[in-house]
Amino acid sequence: MKEEKAILNNKIQTIGLLLFFSFFINVIYGQTLPFSDQQNTGNWILNTDISDEFENAILNENQWLIQGRNGEYQSNFRGRPPSQFSTENVRIENGKLKLQTKWEPDYNFNPTQNNSVEKYENITTAAVISKKQFHYGYMEIKSKAAKARITSSFWTTGKQSELDMFEMFGDTRAGEANINWRKRLKFNIISWNPNNKYYLPDGNGPAHTRNIQADFNTADDFHVYGFEWTSEYIKVFIDGVLHPNGTILKSEITNNGADPDRWTTDVPYWIWVDSETFPWLGLPNAADLPADYEIEYIRIWDKKNLVNSEFFGFEKTINIDNDEKQWFIPNNSTANISVSNDDAFRWNNSLKFTHNGTLSNNIVAFSPFKSVNIPTDDYKVSLKIKKEPGSVINNFQVILEDPYQILDFDVSAIETEKWITVTKTFSRNVVSGSNDRLRVRIQPADVSSGSSTMYIDDISINPTSVLNVGSNNIEENKSKVYPNPLDNSIVKNINIKSKNAKQIVLYNAAGIQLLKIKKTTETLALPVRNLSSGIYFLSIISDKTKETKKIIIK
Repeated sequence: MKEEKAILNNKIQTIGLLLFFSFFINVIYGQTLPFSDQQNTGNWILNTDISDEFENAILNENQWLIQGRNGEYQSNFRGRPPSQFSTENVRIENGKLKLQTKWEPDYNFNPTQNNSVEKYENITTAAVISKKQFHYGYMEIKSKAAKARITSSFWTTGKQSELDMFEMFGDTRAGEANINWRKRLKFNIISWNPNNKYYLPDGNGPAHTRNIQADFNTADDFHVYGFEWTSEYIKVFIDGVLHPNGTILKSEITNNGADPDRWTTDVPYWIWVDSETFPWLGLPNAADLPADYEIEYIRIWDKKNLVNSEFFGFEKTINIDNDEKQWFIPNNSTANISVSNDDAFRWNNSLKFTHNGTLSNNIVAFSPFKSVNIPTDDYKVSLKIKKEPGSVINNFQVILEDPYQILDFDVSAIETEKWITVTKTFSRNVVSGSNDRLRVRIQPADVSSGSSTMYIDDISINPTSVLNVGSNNIEENKSKVYPNPLDNSIVKNINIKSKNAKQIVLYNAAGIQLLKIKKTTETLALPVRNLSSGIYFLSIISDKTKETKKIIIK
C-alpha cells in the first residue's frame, strides 16, 4: 500500500512539474521578443500566423507550403538546376525544421526549369514557404547552414520583388574564397519588374547586393539572425548585435531618391527557407550528401497596435459582437472620401480624400462603435499621409469619441508625392467608453480654394511610455547574459550584467528552481561547472522588472 502511494505521489509530482513547465514555457513564449531588442523598444508583437518554434511532430501545412506539395510551386520555381525541390526532403526532428539535400540520381526529375537548357539531375533539395504574407516588421531565424556546397537561405518573394535576408554557402573546400563564403550572409534586394530600368535582358534584375561577413562559419553551429524591415531601411543583426555593415538605407541605395527603382522592398512578402545549388560556386557530389539546413525557429514581429492593424490599415472588416463591420461614410461624404486601392502605404488600400473647389459640409469617415478600446495612459496616434502635388488641404482631424477628444493635424507644409508619418499625443484619464470609435474629419475651413488628393493609411495607437524610452535608458537597464550558449568544460562561469537587478533565480528545463541568490555587483559571475548539458532559464529581477532569459549549456 505504501509503495502504491509512493508511486501515486511521484506521478502527481511529475504531472505538477510538467504543468509548471508548460506554464513556464508559455509565459516565456508569450513574452518572446527579438534577440536584439529584449526591452521591446521597437514595440513589437509576435505574428503567430508566420512564426513557428517547430516543436510539433510534423510541419504545420496549414501554415507552411512544402514547395511541390500536390503539384503546387510558388513562383513556378522547382529549384535551381541541377537540383530540384522534393517534398520528401522536409522533416521536423528534435524540435528543428530540417531541409535535406540528397544525392538521388534515380529521382523522377522534371526535364528543365521554365523551358531553359539547364537540366535537373542527381540532386534533390527542399523549400518551405509561409502561406501568409506580412508587410514590414522584424524577422528572426535561429539556424545552422548545411555543411556542403549548397545554399541555406532565408528570403522572401512579393509582387515583382525579392528580398534575400541571407544566402549562405557551406562550402567545405579549402581556399580563401571558400573560407569567406562559409562566413557570409549574402544579402540581396531584387526587382523582377520588366519595366524597371535595372531589369537585365537575361531576365535578372538585381537592385542591390551586399556581402555581410560573420566572424564564424555559418555551418558550424546555430546562430540567431535578425532583420528589421521598414519602408526606409533594413538592419541586419547577428546574435542580437547590429552588424557593422548591416544597415541598408533606402536613401543610400537610391542615391537620395535619384534611382527610386533600386529600392523595391515596399510590397508584402512571403517567407521562404530553402536550399539550392549555385553551379557557379561549385556543386556537391555524392560524398558531400546528405546535408541538412537546420532551423530551430522562425519568428516574425509586427509593430504593436492597440487598434486592429488590418482594419485601421483599410484592408479588412473588423469583428465586433460577432458581426463584421466596415468603415461608415455618410452619403454627404461619399463623393469626397472612400476606401480606395489607388495607392497605399501598406498592403492594397488606404482612405482617399479628394475635392475640387470648396467644401459645403464636413467630410467624415467613422470606424464602428467599440473599435477603439484603450485604458488610461499617455498615447501617440500615428498615421501615414500622402498628398498629391498641388493639393490645397491644410488640416484634418482625428476624433476619439468616448470620451470625446479632437486631435488636429496640420499637413499644409508636408512634402508631396511621398508617404509621411504624422503623429499626435494625447492622454486618457478614463478608459474607453462602450461607444468609443475613431472619426476622420475634413472641414470646409481645412481646404483652400482649388483641388486636393490625399491618402491616409496605417493608423496606430500606442502608449508613449513604450515609444519614448530614450536609448540611454535602454542601454542602462538592459541585462546581458554571456557567453550564451556555452561549453562548461571550457567556460566555468556565465556572466550576468545588469545595473538594477537585485536577485537572480535559476531554473532547469522542468521549471525546478535550482538557485536563488542576491545580486550585489553590476556583473555577477554565476558558476555553471556543475550543471549538465541542456536548457536553463534565468530570472533577473529588479524592484520594477523581471526578465527571463534562456541559456544553453553544451
